[in-house]
Amino acid sequence: MNKRSKKSICIWVCAIFIITVICGVLYAHTDFLKTKEQLFWKYMLLEKDEIANTLSNEEIQKYNAKLNKSAYIKEGNISVKSRFNSINPITIHISERGNNTEKCKNIFTNFNYGDNNATDATIIEDDNYFLIKSDLISAEYIGFRNENLRELCRMLGVTNTDYIPNKIKAVDYAALFSASDGEKNHILGKYVPICRKFVNNKDYTKRVDVKLNSEKCNITAYEVKVSDAQLNNLAINILKELYEDNETLQFISRKIKILDDESPYSDISFLKHKINELVQYFENMEIKNENILSIIIYKNEKNVEKVEFVIENDRTISVEIEDGNKLKIAQYDVEHKSFNLNTSNGFFMAMLNSISEITYSKSVLDEDTSTVDVNVVCNIGLETVAINYNYIQQIKDNIGKLIHKNEIDYTDLKELDMLCETFETFGDGLSLFQK
Repeated sequence: MNKRSKKSICIWVCAIFIITVICGVLYAHTDFLKTKEQLFWKYMLLEKDEIANTLSNEEIQKYNAKLNKSAYIKEGNISVKSRFNSINPITIHISERGNNTEKCKNIFTNFNYGDNNATDATIIEDDNYFLIKSDLISAEYIGFRNENLRELCRMLGVTNTDYIPNKIKAVDYAALFSASDGEKNHILGKYVPICRKFVNNKDYTKRVDVKLNSEKCNITAYEVKVSDAQLNNLAINILKELYEDNETLQFISRKIKILDDESPYSDISFLKHKINELVQYFENMEIKNENILSIIIYKNEKNVEKVEFVIENDRTISVEIEDGNKLKIAQYDVEHKSFNLNTSNGFFMAMLNSISEITYSKSVLDEDTSTVDVNVVCNIGLETVAINYNYIQQIKDNIGKLIHKNEIDYTDLKELDMLCETFETFGDGLSLFQK
């Protein structure tokens, strides 16, 4: 081989190497060479990270870790207002002092209905015990241990306790919505390939210059349409994979324990039993092979504007991040259905269908101060009702002396119920004697 041939081969090898490197860089850092399917998942996962960061970022986690070892004060308000004033405005002011090292908190509330100061209430949580004093209930404190609450409610005459927790628990939402890099990589590595297996590139579309609203332009939409047959196969295969995936099952169990550490769903064997039931349900489902779900990602030049989930003939749900730290969930085009409001499930579904918008934001102002703001908008017929909850919380060394359970007189609800039963029995005995 002569020198010219060797030189020519070297030039070609260098050219191929440079082209390969350029293509690799373009593929990794731009949308060039990516399929519609790859672009959809790229921006879906980016939006997933943005939502997770809004709910629980490093700053929030550091603040919560400090709060768990500190005393604090919290001032907040709940307001309920209707657009056409069909109901009187309701405002509740809440003032709370607590010490997490003592596991004690004192909450003072003031309830106003319209122009009237309806009532004040004091709530003490101490030693896994709740004590309540309000003019509406009693001039003295009434208390109950924070356990077996469903049984306690049944004793007090509540017939349906399905939606009553067995224990009142302060939920650490930062911990609930957080996941380590290892956990995220494991879950995505397991289940994203299954999603891509049953939904092909032909099911994805890309549209440019989409008019999202009058203020936002240069929007590109990435959409995937899924049939009920695809969704059914997807559910079956994900559930079968999950049944064998102890790492993800343990992750789910830990998250459920944050919400309710007595829930049977926190037990992995029970979870597996329910997964088997769901697999059988989906395997026996009658399929029409019609489009049932569309997911649309709206992206501008820099980031994702919002994601829409269009459930055919039922509703559209949109999720977006506003102002960098506010999560907004909207619901529209809801199919009007009638529910039996005499059942707890029917009442819950009717309330769920009435919600048109939820916004949530939490900000850490400094290492000792945080704020939360939650807004819920409900459409009830022609009326719109807005519910707002906001508070500011400050970690402080000196919050004054807290009231503890052993410092006050109170009546235990269980003892009160036993007393009522005694009087009822005594009354029955007297009536028999009189006969």
